[in-house]
Amino acid sequence: MQVRTSPNLSPSLLKTRLNTLEENGISFRKAHTGTRRSDYYLTAQGKALGPVLTELSKWGMQWASSGMTNKNNTVEGLMRDICNALKTDALPGCDTTMQFSFPDVTENQRYFINVK
Repeated sequence: MQVRTSPNLSPSLLKTRLNTLEENGISFRKAHTGTRRSDYYLTAQGKALGPVLTELSKWGMQWASSGMTNKNNTVEGLMRDICNALKTDALPGCDTTMQFSFPDVTENQRYFINVK
């Protein structure tokens, strides 16, 4: 399991949840040498949860969808998720600026990510 990003989930909450999964033997973390980055992988115990979670998802879509909303995600949330998933080591070794345009958004149509 490689966690790249999770929509509208703060990095601190994601870290807390990943630590909980690791502490309970559901996943393990493998750190990258020389970076702060880590990948998470499912243990046998974690993989065994797959069918259970699939069935819970099916049940939720049929019976618990009444709590869901049609609220759209925000551009700010999307940009945060992009920043969290960005592989900076794959970028050129100099300052890099990326521009994202959202012409269908009425305010702040252009967003920038600057990597130094």
